[in-house]
Amino acid sequence: MNVYITYGTADFLHKIAKKHQQEHMLYMVEKEQAALFHETEGDTVFIAPHAYDVIYAKGELVQSGFVTLNHIPVKLESRPLFEFTFQKKTNISEHQRGFQALRVLRPQKDEGVYLILTIWESEAFFQDFQESETFFQLHEDTGSIFSRPAYLTSYHAATDN
Repeated sequence: MNVYITYGTADFLHKIAKKHQQEHMLYMVEKEQAALFHETEGDTVFIAPHAYDVIYAKGELVQSGFVTLNHIPVKLESRPLFEFTFQKKTNISEHQRGFQALRVLRPQKDEGVYLILTIWESEAFFQDFQESETFFQLHEDTGSIFSRPAYLTSYHAATDN
């Protein structure tokens, strides 16, 4: 499975999403930008996408809720260790209240930034998760496999309303 993501203004990306309603897309907005996520077995409709392979998927991508993208820069030589370690931990978050979906994404180019996409019923459920013991178990020290600090971006899955 391939995943492509592109960023831009809400209006521009909304037009792309509406034009390609037959495609499996997730349209997300936040205060200053928007993102469009395209999950497909084939090629994307995006002109300049960030391309990823899905290495783990749980749940359906729904066009509602609170979406997080955890950007995790992993050293090239540490990618197998990161994937092995993360796959052992992925099922931990799936049992959290309000959890809807998870995608663990490996970059197709050697840029080394993995994405972990999660969808929650609401931002409050995600905040509860961040304060849980489970969250701390997922983020235990994994050594020096990271090339720089990870960062999180968040969005709201947008509807036509």
